Amino acid sequence: MIIKIIDPVMCWTDSPALIKNALLVQREFWKKDQFGHRKRNGYEVSLIAKDGNFLAGFLPRVIKFCEKNKLPVTIEGELKKLPYKTDINPPGITLFEDQKKLVEIILKEQRGVLQAPTGTGKTILCYAIINAFETRKSLIICPSKSIMRQTAIE
Repeated sequence: MIIKIIDPVMCWTDSPALIKNALLVQREFWKKDQFGHRKRNGYEVSLIAKDGNFLAGFLPRVIKFCEKNKLPVTIEGELKKLPYKTDINPPGITLFEDQKKLVEIILKEQRGVLQAPTGTGKTILCYAIINAFETRKSLIICPSKSIMRQTAIE
């Protein structure tokens, strides 16, 4: 299997069916039943397109999956790393120790998916990460416009 790094955001594979299970996530929604009670339903979605494109942030997850399942993989290209500041506290904000550790991991890898429970300060973490880079260009993917608005306001 070949995985080609297209750019800092996207990767491509020639065998999307083989790594589909590495990129499965649970989606859920609530629906009222015939008696008016709310019921949780769920389904799985793969984060890889049928043509083999997937986000570069998932590359470590895909590599780990391939190693675990003994799938031979060849990676073409490389993800270049940008220089960043060692002082990760953004102006006017003091991060907690666990938040500092998360930011340090993200800065070291420079790619990934930030997934944390409600109220853990994901927006502040994003701000700290963006502030650590000189260029301050970033891509934030949100599932809804309301979360993007909240991020812009904060």
